[in-house]
Amino acid sequence: MREFGRIETTIWQNRKFKSLSPKAQMLWLYILTCPHGNAVGCFVLPDGYIMSDLGNSFETVTQTVSELLSKGFIERDETTFLTWVRGWWGHNTIENPNVAKAAMKAIALLPRCRVLSQFLADFERFPKPLAERLRERFPNGYPNRYPNPIETKEPEPEPEPESKPDNKNHAPQKSGPAQAQLDELWGGGLTALCDNFDIEPKKARGMIGGLLKEFLAADILEQIDSAVRDRPGNVYGYLANRLKEVERERPEDPP
Repeated sequence: MREFGRIETTIWQNRKFKSLSPKAQMLWLYILTCPHGNAVGCFVLPDGYIMSDLGNSFETVTQTVSELLSKGFIERDETTFLTWVRGWWGHNTIENPNVAKAAMKAIALLPRCRVLSQFLADFERFPKPLAERLRERFPNGYPNRYPNPIETKEPEPEPEPESKPDNKNHAPQKSGPAQAQLDELWGGGLTALCDNFDIEPKKARGMIGGLLKEFLAADILEQIDSAVRDRPGNVYGYLANRLKEVERERPEDPP
């Protein structure tokens, strides 16, 4: 929980802010200063939190959130309630590398969704200490796995399934959902390992590469999430043991 939020006094002369309804203005000020936020202005904010903290009805929350969305103040994922405060860096900054390190940990815990991809797509414009860390994690830019639904294209036909190899540890084909899981593993999974366990990116990539020789990307992602919760001392040993248990418990294919 953060202890304070920053707002410039000039907000009361801001024409865009003054165009909001009084209840939407209150919601905007709440989002900028609420205790559920973090250092990067992208955090999970369920409707229930707003209703409880502001004493608003569900209908009022729905109306005021929609007003902020339509006027470009925020972006919000309807499933995870991840809320991105647009213009956050106009009110806040990252003072030093230590704050940037904490910010990276906060980002690693965010749910993976369309809004997170939008938020990280332009990280080069973030304050320098944070942008440098993100550039180190994603030298080719953050992978956009959630394209704009307006720009969706006709899906290409899926290839015919290939016969299953004898070796059960054979790596899955890197196409379709399997490729999306790999992208997520090399993106959010890698970041979670680096930032929660103070592992250098090169070492984390080696860990993931070693695990991929034996286990599925989806299973590795799930166990990384478990490791973030359990905080084991030996994260690689923890992941390997948990993944072996998953393999043992996986039902065998019928003959």
